[in-house]
Amino acid sequence: MDADERRELVIGIDPARNRHLALAWAADEARRRGLDLRLVLAVPLICSMVSRLP
Repeated sequence: MDADERRELVIGIDPARNRHLALAWAADEARRRGLDLRLVLAVPLICSMVSRLP
């Protein structure tokens, strides 16, 4: 790994479900390992939006 590369822990969050435990685990794990934390948010796709996609 290059010295310029940053290591990170990536966690997906679903706002429709209880996400607090997963987020707390990820924050603790990232801190313990000295990693950046990247959160990825999952959101539902509304059907009316699908019709506008190319």
